[in-house]
Amino acid sequence: MQPHPQLALTLQAGYSAMINTTTGTAAHFVPVGVEAIISPISSLEIGASFLLDGYVGQSGNSTLDLSYFDQRTLTLWFRARI
Repeated sequence: MQPHPQLALTLQAGYSAMINTTTGTAAHFVPVGVEAIISPISSLEIGASFLLDGYVGQSGNSTLDLSYFDQRTLTLWFRARI
């Protein structure tokens, strides 16, 4: 969504798995997040994203003591065009 020519908003969702080949277990995640990108000038973009990693379950014999909101990621980035 781009509510303004210099601002863009993005919703993110997906699926990921963390597989331990030694033990044969896997942790399953359904991450959701939001990203905002600001372009103060045409050659520069500044972005920030917030992501909930979204642990939902596991496969195998080990147990993880996590809930959906336990892992969070905040990223700030800059992109310059030359």
